[in-house]
Amino acid sequence: MKRPRNQPSLRRNVLLVALVLCMAGAGQAVNISNSNTDSWSPRIATDSNDNVHVVWWESYSDTSGDIYYAKYSKIDDTWNSPINISGTRNAHAYTNRPCGIAVDGSNKVYVVWIEGDAVRLKTSSGGIWGSTLTVSDDQGTADCPRITATPIGNIYIAWWTSNGRIHVRARVGGSWERENEISSGWYSKFPDISVGSSKVFASWVEKYSGKYRAVCAYRNTTYNASWSSILGIYDSKNSHQHCVVEVDQSDVPHFAWTEYHSGNRQVQYVYRSGNNFSYPRALSSITLLHYPAIYQRSGNVYVCWQVGGYGGGSAVNYNAKINGNWGSETAIPDSSGCTYCDIVTDSGGRLNLVFERWGEIYHYASVSPPEPPPPGPDPTPPPVNKPPVANFNFSPKSNLWAPVLVEFDASASYDPDGRIIRYDWIFGDGTTGSGRHLFHRFENQGTYDVKLTVIDNKGAPASRVKTLKVLDIFPPLNIRWKTHEYVGLFLQRYITEVSWKRNPANKKYNIVKYKVYRRDKDKYYKPYELIHEATSDVFQYLDLDVKAKGKYVYSVTAVDAFGHESRVEGLPYENFSAIVERVDSADRTSDRRIIK
Repeated sequence: MKRPRNQPSLRRNVLLVALVLCMAGAGQAVNISNSNTDSWSPRIATDSNDNVHVVWWESYSDTSGDIYYAKYSKIDDTWNSPINISGTRNAHAYTNRPCGIAVDGSNKVYVVWIEGDAVRLKTSSGGIWGSTLTVSDDQGTADCPRITATPIGNIYIAWWTSNGRIHVRARVGGSWERENEISSGWYSKFPDISVGSSKVFASWVEKYSGKYRAVCAYRNTTYNASWSSILGIYDSKNSHQHCVVEVDQSDVPHFAWTEYHSGNRQVQYVYRSGNNFSYPRALSSITLLHYPAIYQRSGNVYVCWQVGGYGGGSAVNYNAKINGNWGSETAIPDSSGCTYCDIVTDSGGRLNLVFERWGEIYHYASVSPPEPPPPGPDPTPPPVNKPPVANFNFSPKSNLWAPVLVEFDASASYDPDGRIIRYDWIFGDGTTGSGRHLFHRFENQGTYDVKLTVIDNKGAPASRVKTLKVLDIFPPLNIRWKTHEYVGLFLQRYITEVSWKRNPANKKYNIVKYKVYRRDKDKYYKPYELIHEATSDVFQYLDLDVKAKGKYVYSVTAVDAFGHESRVEGLPYENFSAIVERVDSADRTSDRRIIK
């Protein structure tokens, strides 16, 4: 995703207009980057003193740049000069969104950014920046890092990688947890992360059944807490993008995303109450728009987004829920030419927004808080979600002899008030699978409890277990062989006596014969060859065709009346149809065979 380059003459005109507007009065956008290079992708946070902290990417090319930081001092009513906090010229991300910011309760500032495959972190305490830490550097090209912090300084970081996986890592109580992947395996991107009083929520979009959908997962704030299963936020026929999340102090997560409508998009919002999501609410008109950001404070929720095309939109718009009621879509003054934006408020409820505009970073601060919308009807409570019903069939149902390929079909599962979006299987033999319809091969005899778990579009699970029994003939016991040498005046002969015993475990089967197999001891890459068949009452065989003592190894199988045969000792069931590929080598000891 490449962004358009700026035209110098256009930038000068924009800066001149901005200067005139700023001189005209308060509540206008102010250029805080004042850079000679392209500034991009701002992120904003406030601290307990209503100071404003902003980071962004200074782009030197499509694959190089640095992360810059600027602070607004509430007491001095001034912005400091931007500071280069990465200093490597290697900061960049494919989506041009390589940085994130958070502030904790002691006003420490945390900044994360991307340098190729690495996720970096830097902390400022009392205005002094510490050394750069590496959060991750071994999961492929990283992108779109996001960070959230608790009042006591625990931090939680999320990002996505070029192979479509969502990764997270946390530092709790000063100790780093290991890095985790929390996505499902479907192609996932654009994560966000937020923490409440005791829960952390991450959101993103994943591609499922040909479209993207907004999803989330959550965990407790405690050290090494595990993440929940993935929850579908809202099931829609339309594709979703750029899902963002904010968690309030009651641990209620608030989500916003864009939803496609015939080439245009609309900003949607939901919250999660208990185990259910509210009905979506449209915050914008249906038009060309992108990249929502969300913020909550004191029970109020604020969402902003860019209107227009990538690299030069017509405005930054926002909507706010004040005292429980949503207002109307409102444009920020002097925000044309924008792409990415972010939003917070100060302790008085006044808006603070940052946005990129023709290669510069602008900050907008409202003179007063948004006017509360008129009281409306009580909001519709979230619907009570009915859990899905899990059920499945398998075929064949009986006479399963190992190895056997079994067909599983979960079409009998259903959701009474929505639809099922995931089918997960545990086959009882140490393997798993996913999908509504699939085949699974059971290699060995045994009784297997097969468990199907389905998850509906509201994240509710249901499970069903069915048992199947795979049969097999047991091999004979005590298979032994001994080679005898007979030497005469003109003849040297070898005879191998092969013996075995009946296996009592085969009593339930009608064993009708035994098969004797042989292979060259040194030619381990070759399959066993059938050399003799004996009736079920015979337990020995004399092999008269022996070239030398110790040349062969033997195996004996039992066969029932239906032709079911026990395993040839030491080889998998496929040994009779194996394709043997010889890898030639001058050194016999390094010779290898690959059995496919």
